Formats: sequence, C-alpha cells, structure tokens
Amino acid sequence: MAKTPRNVHAFLEDLPSQLQPNARAELERLKQLKEQHPKAQPIEFDGKPYVWDFPYYHRLIQYSVNQDDVAEFFSMQSVIPAMLGLSEHVLGLCFKQYSHSNTGLLD
Repeated sequence: MAKTPRNVHAFLEDLPSQLQPNARAELERLKQLKEQHPKAQPIEFDGKPYVWDFPYYHRLIQYSVNQDDVAEFFSMQSVIPAMLGLSEHVLGLCFKQYSHSNTGLLD
C-alpha cells in the first residue's frame, strides 16, 4: 500500500519510465509482424501500426506458442485426472471409469 500521497505521486511519475521500454519493444514486434504478414494488409506496408492492427497482431503473438513445448509440461496422464478432479470439485460432477469387461452396454 502506498500509505502517503507522496508515494502515490512518485509511483505515478516513475511509471512511464518503467513501461516505455516494454511498450517500444512490443511496438517494434508489431511492426515486424505487420511487415512479414502480407495477407493482413490489402495495401503496401507503410511502416506504421494503426489502432486496428493491435488486436489482430496481439492475437498472432499470443497464439504463436509451440504446442510441442507446451505438451512437454502437460502430459495427458496428468492433465486428464486433474481436469476431471477440478470438474468434480467445482461443478459437483462424478466421473467413473468403465471398461468392456464390467458392462454390457459398451461395444
């Protein structure tokens, strides 16, 4: 907690200097993506990002994750029981495992 108005003002004055390097890097990345992605632009790239470019390219950056890298940390053997347990706890569901040997209903 800031505790004093002076601390709040100091924080707010320092905030731009903390955020600007990351903002500049993100803007550069957006420009690079826009230049490399000709389908997204019906006209020749002019080197400028526009307001309407941000949501589109942010999604491209956000979803440019290598699925194999993610799968390395989330194996099916651990994810499925965890998701079923979460569903049981949050939604009050009950999951049971059935096999061909203990039921005549499954083919």
